[in-house]
Amino acid sequence: MSEKPIINCHTHIFTGDNIPPYIGKKFMPFILYKILTVPLVIRICKFWFTNKYSPYKFNFSFQNSNLKKNLVKLKLLWQRFRVLRAIVDVVSFLIVLFSTYLLFKYFFKEIEFCEKLLIKLYNIQYLEFLKNDAIQISIILFTLIAIPYGRKIGLMIIRNSKKLSLLFINEDQLKFITRYVSIGRFAYYQEQNAIFKRLTKQYPKNTQFVVLPMDMEFMEAGKVKPIGNYQTQMERLKEIKLKNPTIIHPFIFVDPRRENVGYKDFFKWKNLNGKVILEDCFIKEYIEKANFAGFKIYPALGYFPFDEKLLPLWKYAADNNLPIMTHCIRGTIFYRGNKKKEWYYHPIIKDAKLPNEYMLLAKSKNIEYSLDFTHPLNYLCLLNPILLKEWIKKCNKPELLDLFGYSEETDTISSDLSNLKICFGHYGGDDEWKKFMERDRDNYSHKMTDNSKGITFINTKKDKLGYGRLMDIWKNADWYSIISSLIMQYPNIYADLSYIIHEEEIVPLLKQTLSNPALKEKILFGTDFYVVRNHNSEKELLAKTKSNLSTKQFNLIARENPIIFLRRN
Repeated sequence: MSEKPIINCHTHIFTGDNIPPYIGKKFMPFILYKILTVPLVIRICKFWFTNKYSPYKFNFSFQNSNLKKNLVKLKLLWQRFRVLRAIVDVVSFLIVLFSTYLLFKYFFKEIEFCEKLLIKLYNIQYLEFLKNDAIQISIILFTLIAIPYGRKIGLMIIRNSKKLSLLFINEDQLKFITRYVSIGRFAYYQEQNAIFKRLTKQYPKNTQFVVLPMDMEFMEAGKVKPIGNYQTQMERLKEIKLKNPTIIHPFIFVDPRRENVGYKDFFKWKNLNGKVILEDCFIKEYIEKANFAGFKIYPALGYFPFDEKLLPLWKYAADNNLPIMTHCIRGTIFYRGNKKKEWYYHPIIKDAKLPNEYMLLAKSKNIEYSLDFTHPLNYLCLLNPILLKEWIKKCNKPELLDLFGYSEETDTISSDLSNLKICFGHYGGDDEWKKFMERDRDNYSHKMTDNSKGITFINTKKDKLGYGRLMDIWKNADWYSIISSLIMQYPNIYADLSYIIHEEEIVPLLKQTLSNPALKEKILFGTDFYVVRNHNSEKELLAKTKSNLSTKQFNLIARENPIIFLRRN
């Protein structure tokens, strides 16, 4: 019997044309993000990797081979002049010392002993030129580039550039810059098919891929080019699906603010005896005709996953066992506009101390309040029938009340979404995994070892919700514990290891997670290609994952579990 194929459950192949130009908004100063646009970064990357005149391409050129040969000959010739070499070494050493002092003086403070020596040095008639700032900068650059001792210092600075950069920018800005470069590295390809080929060549034959598109037109980061709009992106993806029907599982990106695609309705439905029936619309075309595999959402772009416009679609997904992939990590792609008034309060979770008010969401910076959309506890509002009922009542839309069978007399719903199939992409993020490991006096993380159900989200007394507990979980529980608890308590909840899989620190907890009978069958292999490229190549991630896990564990997350996740009615 042949071995089942590997399935990478989280990849991207969208191009630079699908990305709005001002991704740097809210990360960079106004003038800088207007200049350093996505198209510019892509042009730079395209020149670097493809232009025959770029330094990168020069490394592989015939001229470079000749240059290296000539340099070797010069080195061999230089070995013969021992006295001259000794003189050059002494002069080079003095220049390095001088440059080191200059750097120290510029960034820290003057050294009194050295200053006295330099005053004497400057008084020498032929060395007065050393006082000139331009000359001093030139000497420093010459040292870092041309002198072997200096080059070692320069290489040390480059290797520690990440640590040094944190003196001037914060961790989030550094992550954004590396993500920016990573996007540019692959997104300069004009066709998704070219990126897809780059992906498939790094895996064994017959490996399958879940491909997740993006719809960034509503994130307030500028307009996407017409050539890269959502309709074009999805049409190209459909073409790739037709050419590779057995190895690609594309999802549809869903944003509740999208009303149409071209001249066609994005989502149009009718209620037939409590079932959602798709009418002629974009989603029907791609799910029922083009056989796309599921839905992708990215709430950080500015919406909650329980948006009222999404509820009928989630009912359709639940009834047809269609998977939903959601972004669940602190990321660099998020809504770039100003925070709206209604976003200062959670739409469903109430304030325990002020029962007539909802939980305050006080964060004002984009990168911070986008986490309110991303928070995994939002999905409990879909999965838990009591919370879902409260939300449907609040929406007060006749079509929703009817679809979910709300009875005013009994204050109940006859249909719910507790069997909704959701995968938490990135499993909350490696920072949340580390938070779980570091906490030794936290009641919520302890629940992961105390019982097989994890955190108790709701204690119902006389059918009243305990909002105090929900508020406390929202503010204090780590996302690893929340997601794992949802997996334990609901039959169709999954999580993938995309992006975080590059982080060696998560391996001990990953092994522990895969030894938990209530979790191991719900974990999926995924990498987050090509976003993760600033850390590792795909073949390296695959090799590391195989090395870190037993064959049985790897086969479970990469071959067995994905098949069940992708299975539909």
